[in-house]
Amino acid sequence: MHSVYIVEVIVQMNTETKALINKGEMLPLMEEFYTIQGEGAHTGKAAYFIRIGGCDVGCHWCDVKESWDANLHPPTHTDTIITNAKKYANTVVITGGEPLMWSLDYITKQLQKDGIKTHIELLAPMRFLVFGTGFVCRQKRQNYPCSALTKKPTN
Repeated sequence: MHSVYIVEVIVQMNTETKALINKGEMLPLMEEFYTIQGEGAHTGKAAYFIRIGGCDVGCHWCDVKESWDANLHPPTHTDTIITNAKKYANTVVITGGEPLMWSLDYITKQLQKDGIKTHIELLAPMRFLVFGTGFVCRQKRQNYPCSALTKKPTN
């Protein structure tokens, strides 16, 4: 399902945009803003939030259902997103939707190169994430049904 959804989203775009999205050099940006982290171990700390559109999970408890349809959010050059983030904070939170639907290699490497702490909020407990050092990943919820914890990745 994961791969099929991405194909449906990017099939409507031109070839150049598709290639940039596949490399993570463009992302469907829903919103970006500077705020104070309100959840988890980093509560109370300033951060720049990058909300990526698109979700292939669709949890009933989601507080940002507007993020689910990636087609509603314009593909934005990742370098522009990074430039905006660097103006405001030394910590970035990448959230969604489900950010792991997209290649985050480019954005995370660039942020790390620039010395920006990177936190990634994700839902999928069944997806494995290896970004090296310097990244904090926090699942959005911990009350998953047992079947979700044992489900194998589809990509």
